[in-house]
Amino acid sequence: MTSFLLITLAASFLLQKLISPVGDAAVAFFNSSETTYTGVVTDARCGGDMLKGLDSLSVQRCLPSGGGVKYALYDGHTLFVLGDQRAPERFVGRRVRIRGTLRQDSNVLEVRAIDPI
Repeated sequence: MTSFLLITLAASFLLQKLISPVGDAAVAFFNSSETTYTGVVTDARCGGDMLKGLDSLSVQRCLPSGGGVKYALYDGHTLFVLGDQRAPERFVGRRVRIRGTLRQDSNVLEVRAIDPI
């Protein structure tokens, strides 16, 4: 009887170790808050009323000269600072669709993919 319990315990431990990575990935997938956001890539200082009549040229004019740009996505209501500051550079002033996760603590949008619309 004791050996049966030991074998059962060992088998359940082994089974847990085999299944655990799959289970962890499934939990991460369903807990993911990745969403799609649509808007215009701009600088964080160019949001709000300035972008109401938005066109690419007005966004380009708003960018600070000499660097210091902090890319953001403006969806018409909210300005989201983008976690990736390299990829959005080529989309400044253009409407894009961004797939990513919004960090609630800092309102930073962690970018997974950017596609022009």
